[in-house]
Amino acid sequence: MVAAVAGLLPVLFTTAPAAAGPPTRAMFVAAGGNSCDEGGTAGSLTWDGTAPIHQVHVHGVVTARATGAPYICTPGSPAHTEATYTAFTNGWIVARQDAEAVDGTVQIDLDLVALAVIDLVVVEVCWPPDIQNPEGTIPDRCFSDEVEITRARS
Repeated sequence: MVAAVAGLLPVLFTTAPAAAGPPTRAMFVAAGGNSCDEGGTAGSLTWDGTAPIHQVHVHGVVTARATGAPYICTPGSPAHTEATYTAFTNGWIVARQDAEAVDGTVQIDLDLVALAVIDLVVVEVCWPPDIQNPEGTIPDRCFSDEVEITRARS
């Protein structure tokens, strides 16, 4: 089976209001692939913290699996998935963490920490190009799936 992602696939999730009290939690999934690899990331984001430190805890997995179209993929090359978790405050990047998996599944527990309230987390999954190309002109970008998780304000 060959999975393909032609471009960005944004999805918006809204969680409970950002009032003081217990942490707010949202689930996420970002997945897909290219002609050689498929994979993704899934899990939960938990908003917690009060001034001066605000954080979003990322808990879940990153997976990578070879799909192996033999006529265009490098033979024997491992499947590789890169996931990036970026926190924003009013449109500004305030924290970022990366995780990756190679030929399997990796558990992740990351914290996005900022001095301002985090109101958006973007989860992006990429599969670096692994295409045989005799001219050496392998694209410098990856195919990507992106999920936006917004914490609603009260």
